[in-house]
Amino acid sequence: MSYKVYELRDSESGGIDQSGLESAEVWSIQKRYVIGQCPGGFYEVQSAIGPYAPRYVRNPFGRAWRRKRLNIKGLGKAVFEVSADYETLTPISGEDAQDDNNSDSNFVPGSLAWDTTGNTERRTQAISERVVGDAGIDMQGAINVSGTTVQGIDVVVPGMRYSETWIMPLAVGLSTAYVADVFRATGKLNKSKFRAFAPGECLFLGARAQWSGDQPYVPVTFEFQARPHDDEYELDGLPATTKKGWEYVWIVYDQDVAGSRVVAKPKAYVFDTIYDETEFSALRITNRDPGRKVTGETPTAAAVAAAAFTGDINVPANPIA
Repeated sequence: MSYKVYELRDSESGGIDQSGLESAEVWSIQKRYVIGQCPGGFYEVQSAIGPYAPRYVRNPFGRAWRRKRLNIKGLGKAVFEVSADYETLTPISGEDAQDDNNSDSNFVPGSLAWDTTGNTERRTQAISERVVGDAGIDMQGAINVSGTTVQGIDVVVPGMRYSETWIMPLAVGLSTAYVADVFRATGKLNKSKFRAFAPGECLFLGARAQWSGDQPYVPVTFEFQARPHDDEYELDGLPATTKKGWEYVWIVYDQDVAGSRVVAKPKAYVFDTIYDETEFSALRITNRDPGRKVTGETPTAAAVAAAAFTGDINVPANPIA
């Protein structure tokens, strides 16, 4: 069956929604047609318009446009007006207005968040001690002592939660090899400097991603937690030393006599390493700036944006009955 199909003058009207991800925009266009010789009505039109308004099409950048809605309106005598609404998620171009075309070389920054409300750790030894009353009692910095048992207390120490979200090409974000690299880096410390964190200060907690089948990019969020190194770590009764951010510290005690009481006397620090280190380069974000400069559009960028609406949907020549 042949149909007469005409594309209307106002076809390819569109818009850009910038209210979503900071680094991406939703582009939408509408194609409009008139199709005749469809006595089968709605059911025949939705099938016959397929070659002119398919479910998926690609623009010159290779991105997939998804047909979000198809509207069919009868005009009488087997003639119908059809509008097809398309949309796609489009990352904002960089300063050079170059599109990555699904390349690994141009990830797009999404969002960044940090939180310095700190962490808690158990302390059994005080920084200093003050005794009021029996001057003969000297607990030598031990906290919350019952007999010879040092129970300690939970204290707040410097710490930071940090996260970054990146918009990645499908070729990277859905790669099983890349997911395996991220998986193996989870629970590891940074071997080299990462962002503002010195080697060994930043713990990678893992990443999460969720992909919708109609999006040509994958948002991936990376979670980190940081603790600073301390070059002047000192507790009462013990010498000053250095402590790495993620070392676990505990105290070895001996029994001593303070006045008429047997007390716990600090003898030595024990610094335990509990996390291995690795290069965060496996995450593929270490050599990229998480921030994006905000500048005016250049003529080149404007030209690229305009070109994105040209030739997006290839409509075959109108067949003649």
